[in-house]
Amino acid sequence: MFYLLNTTLLPPVSGFTPAEDSAKIIYLVKIKWHTGIIFNTSQVDTLIWKFIKDFKAFRYVDIGWGDADFYQHPGFDPELAARALFMKTDAALRVAGFNRGIDDYLQGTDYAERIIVDEEKFDRLCRYIQFFYFIDKDSPVILSQHLDGAVRFYKAKGCYTLFNTCNTWIAAGLDYAGYKINPNIILSEELFRQTVKLGEMVKAPD
Repeated sequence: MFYLLNTTLLPPVSGFTPAEDSAKIIYLVKIKWHTGIIFNTSQVDTLIWKFIKDFKAFRYVDIGWGDADFYQHPGFDPELAARALFMKTDAALRVAGFNRGIDDYLQGTDYAERIIVDEEKFDRLCRYIQFFYFIDKDSPVILSQHLDGAVRFYKAKGCYTLFNTCNTWIAAGLDYAGYKINPNIILSEELFRQTVKLGEMVKAPD
């Protein structure tokens, strides 16, 4: 598998059988060049995803991984985009908190998918995300904050390249959680073609 990070440092998938009432919900979304996963913060175990505590004031977070410079730049910068694609660049986690109703938020996406996740897969996905924070002296490194802290960019592990994109990062996370999915996906179209079998499309492309 092509990862620019050794994810074997994470615990192996177990044979855990979840309780029938332990299901949780995530959303996969695409908004322009951002592809992310939405979590209900009340469902996240803070012992697993420790830094979700920065967003305890929000009902939801939309999190993604990408090139640190391009991700933080307002608007589209073709020079930064080219650099991100054709050079091995530093990565960032983008975490955006919001309190809007989820249906309202999803209407602002290009497309979105709802996936019901059992407890084991959900916790493994949270552990995967926690793993990607770059830690300095037991704390994550904040690169920048916006909208009074509702949007934060954290220094992340891994390198962004043409073959290791935000879509690759999400696919690898779903693969680690235990879903049968190609972890080497590059494009969002590929990602949603594979994940449509995992859930329900709630916002299709116009």
